[in-house]
Amino acid sequence: MTEKIGPLLLYKIASRPLFLALLLIIFAACTGATVNNADVAAIKVPILHALAGDLPVSGLISLPKQQRSKPIGYLASQQQLDEVMRYFQADAALLPAVDFTTQLVLFTRNTVYYNRLSIVSVDLVGETLKVVSVSTLSAMPIQKRIAMSLVVIPRQGAKYLDVAGEKIRIDFF
Repeated sequence: MTEKIGPLLLYKIASRPLFLALLLIIFAACTGATVNNADVAAIKVPILHALAGDLPVSGLISLPKQQRSKPIGYLASQQQLDEVMRYFQADAALLPAVDFTTQLVLFTRNTVYYNRLSIVSVDLVGETLKVVSVSTLSAMPIQKRIAMSLVVIPRQGAKYLDVAGEKIRIDFF
């Protein structure tokens, strides 16, 4: 004897775990999936050269205008690098020649306190560079100088720079 399709039969079918799992799968498939950077594998970008030192507060003018208030930035031309290096005071030797057709200079600095910084790794996630840096901790506010770290990296595949969760387009000259 067959049962009529009615509320009781629908309740019996809907209460089975397999049916519920299938329903969830269908619902998930119908909602559409979006790909974000968390789904893309991070590629370690080699640091070709690193340099740490100080920049006088008056030297902030040497940074590209749209990056002067940012904790992370980039230099994409020899002219920009030369301008920063006029003010930059480092304990080590200066950066070697940079081929801006294949390389990029990244920098990081603290915007509130004077803390020594070092860029320890750079990852390429999709087309976005993510910088990982470490710093000393102090409560000395920035007065006459800021600590800054520069690295030279290959620029292949990079179109954006992650700055505190904001994607900044890298403008190559």
